[in-house]
Amino acid sequence: MKVLLVQLPVPDNRHSNLPLALGYLKAMADAAAIPGLSVELLEPSIQNRGGDALITEAILRHDPDIVGFSLYTWNSSRTLGLARALKQRAPEILLLGGGPEVNYDGDFVLSSPDFDFLVQGEGERTFVELLRLLNKSGLKGAQERVAEAGIRGLGFRRKFGRVANLIELPLAGRAVHDWIFGAPQPALEDVNMVPSAYLSGALEEHLGRYISIELSRWCPSKCTFCYYGRQDLPRGGKRYFEVERIRQELLFAMERGVEQVHFVEANLNTLPHLEQIYSTIKETGANRKMSFYAELRGEAIDREEAQKLVECNFSVVEVGLQSAVPEVMARVRRKNHLPRLVQGVRNLRSLGTEVFLDVILGLPGETPETFHRTLDFVEQNDLQPYDLFHLQILSGTQLKAEVSAGQHGIHYQPAPPYFVLETAELSFEKLCELRLETLQRKGDPLDTVPGLPQAGPFDLADDLAATSEEGTQVGTVDFRPVERVVLDFDEQLNREELSRLARQLGSHVTLWLKPGQAGETVMTEAEEALNLLSEPNLSGVWQLFVETERPLTEAEQSRLLKAIRHEAGYPDRLGVFALGQSDPAAFSRWPSISFYQLLPYHPENAEWATPEVVWQVTLANNSSLWPDQLAEVVSRQGAGVQIKTPSGTQPAKLKAALAGIDPGSKTLWLADSKLAAGMAFAFAEDSTEALTNLDYPLTARLSGGRITVAQPARKSLELAALRWAV
Repeated sequence: MKVLLVQLPVPDNRHSNLPLALGYLKAMADAAAIPGLSVELLEPSIQNRGGDALITEAILRHDPDIVGFSLYTWNSSRTLGLARALKQRAPEILLLGGGPEVNYDGDFVLSSPDFDFLVQGEGERTFVELLRLLNKSGLKGAQERVAEAGIRGLGFRRKFGRVANLIELPLAGRAVHDWIFGAPQPALEDVNMVPSAYLSGALEEHLGRYISIELSRWCPSKCTFCYYGRQDLPRGGKRYFEVERIRQELLFAMERGVEQVHFVEANLNTLPHLEQIYSTIKETGANRKMSFYAELRGEAIDREEAQKLVECNFSVVEVGLQSAVPEVMARVRRKNHLPRLVQGVRNLRSLGTEVFLDVILGLPGETPETFHRTLDFVEQNDLQPYDLFHLQILSGTQLKAEVSAGQHGIHYQPAPPYFVLETAELSFEKLCELRLETLQRKGDPLDTVPGLPQAGPFDLADDLAATSEEGTQVGTVDFRPVERVVLDFDEQLNREELSRLARQLGSHVTLWLKPGQAGETVMTEAEEALNLLSEPNLSGVWQLFVETERPLTEAEQSRLLKAIRHEAGYPDRLGVFALGQSDPAAFSRWPSISFYQLLPYHPENAEWATPEVVWQVTLANNSSLWPDQLAEVVSRQGAGVQIKTPSGTQPAKLKAALAGIDPGSKTLWLADSKLAAGMAFAFAEDSTEALTNLDYPLTARLSGGRITVAQPARKSLELAALRWAV
């Protein structure tokens, strides 16, 4: 019996998709030594970067009997679409879902018709029990036998029967999709019963420069809006991971060159064995090799505690304020000791630790006056920077139960991210107004949709030849995610090739169309190309650049945007407040589809300026003219500038020309890929981002009526970054 496990990434953070929960499941199943059982995780390059069609094909290539998905708010919409595609292609495969999104009140996931089984709560024990049963009795008629077995914490479809110890969960109006769950699976009495996902080797192929280490499965707080710690045991249960295990995982990480560790812990500095953890970090030397991140209770950070955190190299920490108004906090059963919290943040910052404060908009009982009190409190006590979060109504929380019972006057999104759209005190319009005011006070961009992937440094690199001494010619499309497509409409499109390419695309794709004068015939071809590429990738995030010799009309822009097939997903629903529209179906454009017009810059073309224009500027052969050229084009309205440099341009000359240029919110793209690599590496905020910025997207081009793909060799880009630096 073959099991494949999948966890899709956060859309704008694909490089940090470490499937820790799936690692636990594999480690637990491997330790159970079930005869003939194979449990694998989908390869990270496909899982993290692949588009819908590519991931579906990759899963089918594994020929699994069971596919298990880890469901979170950021990936459940897309995962449900993937489950639908798998059931259409291979209905015999059993689909299993688990994670925080699976709860007795989780209507969004429960209403999906495609899962065969769902795991509620802590899943390791339920997972192994299910595999033992299926391995013993076979897969044929599996649903009926699972229904008869009544495995705790496991849900199955109502149509397969019921037994006495099960909990029935009707969904009004959706009887055909009703679920029946086994009685809750008791929380593990000792979490150390679960083998380490790292030391067992379960996550070996998924390791990078960042890992998460779980310290406990416990939280002393009972905030009604949070799901963390819902399975806490009464006093006596061992919900802390042993220090020796943590020690071994730190040593494991250091041996593999890990640079950053995220401790998965809601309140690190409330752990009873914290002193032992500090000692272990220093004894292993981990504080000299790696930086650490954790969530803290600000009230518990005195000078001594701050010093210990600094000595252990906690370079960034997160502190939850949520609200500075006690009566608002009381509505969600949370208490803050504000003077101690302020002092705790100051203690850490005085020692050089970066502290991010959390503020939530939309809490029950919040009014404009109380929210302003929180913002004033933050500013008066110099607690910036802080992050603004919109309240989410998460399944399995006490707050969702209260809202479902009619309390607080809250209306929220029925699908992830489940943002609160209205409360008894705050209309949607007022929430939008408060968000905008907060961003203005923070000095943040006002029109950015949070959570969307950002532009890449190589989006408009235009020097990648089909063959090159320093380039890697891949040839026709292989089984890797293609993340950039360049189409020149000088030659006829090969529709068969485009359809094949569509099945190889990534989840985030830059489309660079070159329709020239954009005549009617070419525009029709462009529409067809966009339709072919997007049709099998309905959850895709697209960045569309259209290079023309003249501005496109609104009608022409609309034609191209509508040609991209798309279904509303998590990234789109993130944009409701930024776009001031509570129903994504009413959006004039999907946030997941960015549109830019790429136009040649000449002073006489300045009247073409719009917020979506990316100006193309070709620098003169005389480098002394560059600063004035760049200053002029950057001063024009637009989204960014593509800079074309003379052949053989040395980094030093370009750096000198850019030194006095302030692009503001505009993006600067370099057409020369090596110069682009140098600038991207140099301007990264940390070493991890710098190396990530050297990832040149696998690029597909139409050439000779065929699609070929290519990308520069990584070593050539690293050398270019070095040349820029020196």
